[in-house]
Amino acid sequence: MATPSYALTFPDPQEVIDRVLAAARQVDLTSADMVIKFRIGTPATASPACVFRGVLHVSPDHAALAVAQWTPSPLCWTIERYVLGRLFNDRDHAETLLPSFRFEVIGEKLVDDRPFYLVYGRALPPRSDPQWMIGWVDYDRGLIVDGTIRYAWGEVNLLQEYGLVDGVWVLVHQDLDVPRFGASLEIAYSGYRFLSHP
Repeated sequence: MATPSYALTFPDPQEVIDRVLAAARQVDLTSADMVIKFRIGTPATASPACVFRGVLHVSPDHAALAVAQWTPSPLCWTIERYVLGRLFNDRDHAETLLPSFRFEVIGEKLVDDRPFYLVYGRALPPRSDPQWMIGWVDYDRGLIVDGTIRYAWGEVNLLQEYGLVDGVWVLVHQDLDVPRFGASLEIAYSGYRFLSHP
């Protein structure tokens, strides 16, 4: 008599990535207001060292953050000039970044009866930056809810929350943690403007 198999079966990794790409294509966002709170060497409950307010402008192949206000200090000026610019300006979009990785599905969990898959990806080109990424994907919605991205200089851990706006899921809150520097960014999005709306 054959022994029953309890091996987990996961969807093909490309199916999961295709869900993420399809969800990204649905959002014809042109800009969103942002409030960014920066902390260093303190817990997430502590008052931020810097607060930035601005607008993220988005186009199919480009993103640019225009900061209108920030906490007046040399540290905050440096963060605005050198950190936020690298984080948001000319950032890679899912369409260009994900195809340069080889993915595999390595885990599964249910959240509110919906399947979430743990996806690991390693960069295909040698000496790429980022080198690898891992994260949980809400399969039904095609949304990356948390994960880690490994760069040559260290890791960035992220948590992401979404909300339904005008029938599409958009990012409403992000927490980014950089353990190497003991730093974190808390980002709130609002005031969404879409291409399909005048």
